[in-house]
Amino acid sequence: AFSFLGAADEADFEGHPTVKNKVSEIGDLLFSTRWLNSVDLTPSTTLNLGLSALFGPNATGENTQTNIYGIDLYLKWQPLSTVRGWPFVKWQFEWMRRNYEAGAFNDGSTIVSEETLKDWGLYNQMVWGFMPGWAWGLRYEHADGNGSENFTNRDRRNRYSTNFTWYPSEFSKFRLQYNLDDAQHMNKNAHTVWLQFEFMFGAHAAHKFW
Repeated sequence: AFSFLGAADEADFEGHPTVKNKVSEIGDLLFSTRWLNSVDLTPSTTLNLGLSALFGPNATGENTQTNIYGIDLYLKWQPLSTVRGWPFVKWQFEWMRRNYEAGAFNDGSTIVSEETLKDWGLYNQMVWGFMPGWAWGLRYEHADGNGSENFTNRDRRNRYSTNFTWYPSEFSKFRLQYNLDDAQHMNKNAHTVWLQFEFMFGAHAAHKFW
């Protein structure tokens, strides 16, 4: 999308050059909405269901629009008696779809036809807090979309992940994660290992459900 100063974040999107547009009316803004509902299935099991959407103009034309829709689920089981919040099991799923109206472009030397780019993706993960301070997770991600053959960032791809997380305190954590990436444009699978350290300090709000 373009900013209030009329410049887009990128010079082009999938081969469609961006144009300078002014934000002069309410229709030039981006709008997002979200609905979230929580249900206690049992005294120890809670389900969150969410719906979300975002829509507004994109920067590839004067009247081109982008629409994004999503649905997400979050299920958490935790016994009535815990030790610092352990044990627990969390399951999370989210699906999203984007329709991107990419505008036509013709400057005499470069001609790009108008098209609607469609993407969708999802992730599915489960985390098991098996003992105080320790958790093990599994995650699957998938993304796919139509687009020009010259661009590889819109092809089909899958990622499979597993990780272990250690919480030395409620203010810090270490996470070791392994990823297996299978993308349509790659000749072979990619294997990566990540080590994450996260910490916070100072006053913080009360603990949330998740």
